Amino acid sequence: MTTSRATESAALPRDPLAFLGEVFSSRIRAHVLTFLTVRNDAAYSLTEIARGLGLSISSVQHECYKLERLDVLVARTARGSRRYRLNVNFPTTRNLEQLILGVFPLRDLLVRALADFEKDGTLSTAAIAREAEGDAFHLLLVGDLTLMQLASIQERIAHLLGVDPDVLHMAFFPERQWLTQRDERDERIERLLTLELTPLIGSLEFATTAP
Repeated sequence: MTTSRATESAALPRDPLAFLGEVFSSRIRAHVLTFLTVRNDAAYSLTEIARGLGLSISSVQHECYKLERLDVLVARTARGSRRYRLNVNFPTTRNLEQLILGVFPLRDLLVRALADFEKDGTLSTAAIAREAEGDAFHLLLVGDLTLMQLASIQERIAHLLGVDPDVLHMAFFPERQWLTQRDERDERIERLLTLELTPLIGSLEFATTAP
């Protein structure tokens, strides 16, 4: 059900210009918002955000506290730490999220969403393709991912593509299996390689096109 502007107005900032001034006045704040926008599947501690951005915890803490005060972020305490995520129940946050998604190339957003898995060594290769007809996408993953990680990736990528997770078809191969089956010209892999795959992580020998 679509919510009208009149219905949403009660939840909008009381002082829009002051709100925008605070949201956009810091480059670090922009980094934090982008980090959480492409990782919509979970909440993150200050340590995790700082490590992911290569920033000090103190600078990230300052920005998270301010964004929480503005209702852009929500926080909860879990596993002994305060964890943050976007407040998607706040209409202005949803608009802000769409703005963030709109200023980055799609491939850049997808790469950012997979960066955690590349950094920890569980994802060595990733590529994506859109079917010539219809809204379905194919995501190829090679690495050492758990079922929980695969579910996380599916949720993140589907969110950034703006599609239902069910139309994001994932093909996952452990690295050794991928190399063996590729060399043996496995039918499933041969079919994947006929798609116009866009490399996201690692490198494969196929054409690079935008999804």
